[in-house]
Amino acid sequence: MNSIEIPFSKWKLLLAVVASALFVVLGVFLMFVWSEEAGSSSPLAKKITGGILILFFGAVSAFGFVKMLSKKCALLINDEGICDNTTASSFGLIKWDNVTGFKIEEMMSRKYLVIQVNNGEEMLEKSKGMLRKTMKMNFSMYLTPYAIPSTVINYKLEELVDLLEKQLAERQKVN
Repeated sequence: MNSIEIPFSKWKLLLAVVASALFVVLGVFLMFVWSEEAGSSSPLAKKITGGILILFFGAVSAFGFVKMLSKKCALLINDEGICDNTTASSFGLIKWDNVTGFKIEEMMSRKYLVIQVNNGEEMLEKSKGMLRKTMKMNFSMYLTPYAIPSTVINYKLEELVDLLEKQLAERQKVN
């Protein structure tokens, strides 16, 4: 089988970068301008909030910018499995041997591609750091550690699920 590449949605990434940059600007104003005004209420709280905004949204903006310039695809589907490169805490390769199905879930008006696997708890145990936290959160909501946001990919989610189900069926016939 040839590899199938699912690209990033450059437009949605651009919107995320611009929105994040605006929050960084807001953080700068909170930290350096509004907290220094005469008679300002709780300047320390404004500085802390501004610092948090700068750090968090600066990281989101940088990540989005890097993904926009990257030549890598968001998802790569091949004979080994599905290689996820969608987020900062991407899952990497999800092997076909472990995939049992796919579904679409919606949370707070955002759709997610949920990849059901037969070794979810095992994968949780192997993961570390931010990836582990993301996988635990996904597991608690979807009973699988793998949930990929549709907002970062440039592909209709329903069509992607159909494509993945066909690929999975082909693998199950061979095995």
